[in-house]
Amino acid sequence: LHFFEEAMHINGEQGDSEVRVLILNKLGRVSALVSKTEEAFQYYEQVLSYKDDVGAEVEAEALFNMARLYTIQEKYNEALDHHKQALAIRRSIKDKKNEAVSLNDIGELYRLMKNIDKALANHVVALEIRLAIVDKAGMAESYNNVGALYYQQKNIERAAANLTLALQAGQESQAQEQIARSYDYLHQCYKAVGDYKKALEYKE
Repeated sequence: LHFFEEAMHINGEQGDSEVRVLILNKLGRVSALVSKTEEAFQYYEQVLSYKDDVGAEVEAEALFNMARLYTIQEKYNEALDHHKQALAIRRSIKDKKNEAVSLNDIGELYRLMKNIDKALANHVVALEIRLAIVDKAGMAESYNNVGALYYQQKNIERAAANLTLALQAGQESQAQEQIARSYDYLHQCYKAVGDYKKALEYKE
């Protein structure tokens, strides 16, 4: 935070607006990480005040980050509204990678809202995009999210199939967090069907 504030000071009031917006977005993200939620919102609001001067992708990032803050606050309707705005911008500029990121977060939001059907639909579309652009780390995340939802629905066979694909994509991209998630859910799947030997292998 200290260094970003220094950067803002150096850029100054009459400085480069693109640099200013870049710093504001970073200040928002760091403030959120240290639980300074109100400050984070203020930084993102400032970013949006410059939206006519900077690229659409910057506006989309600010809206997306605000949606995540609303999700943390359990203000799900506000989060959904901001995610949908960010998604619309990302689609309009054909930013496929971040379109999938938005859909992934919308899927997780619907999961929190207990709407499993909509959660699954968004995760599947995110997965399709990530398959098309061969984003291995993203594929691992999406396969895990789809697998977790099937597990929640007690559809263990489909859950395990998706989780196995997640593990493969995670290993190919060295996405350690997703690999750990795959192992954990596969452990739960095999435990649920009584295959304790395999469950123990994944747990270990």
